[in-house]
Amino acid sequence: MTEAEPIQKLEDLIGYKFKDNDVLEKARTRIAFLNDQQKMDEEKSMGPLATVGDAVLSCVVACKLYNEKNRTKQKITELRSKEVRRERTRDFAEKHKLGQFVWWGKGEEKLDVKTKGTKAYDAVTEALIGAVFLDAQNRRMNGIKKVEEMLDRMKFFD
Repeated sequence: MTEAEPIQKLEDLIGYKFKDNDVLEKARTRIAFLNDQQKMDEEKSMGPLATVGDAVLSCVVACKLYNEKNRTKQKITELRSKEVRRERTRDFAEKHKLGQFVWWGKGEEKLDVKTKGTKAYDAVTEALIGAVFLDAQNRRMNGIKKVEEMLDRMKFFD
């Protein structure tokens, strides 16, 4: 099994320090890895956080578009769909080599999922977004704003 890179390196990369390392560990853990460890517990995997992250990303993008004077429902919907598509989140994970921070399953490692940019990378980006959002919210910070700042710093919108 390949070791995932340490949490601190990920925090340095994204420019956000987690208070709740448990939520970050979940964001880094694939369900396949848990299956390999015989610890099948979806709640400890990135899946639920990816669902949260998908919704948060959609919200961040919609707010950003509105603030950039895209004030019709049609325009926001059209532009948002371009910003949050799977290819974009997958490319983001590849660009920043987020796969090195993930606990992959043995089968995923054999298929070289972490370097081939499969759709699993989409979930990696979304889970990280979900983790930042929840950690910030639980600290009484504006989670949407923290995610937007992270994405701006990492040039998601460029």
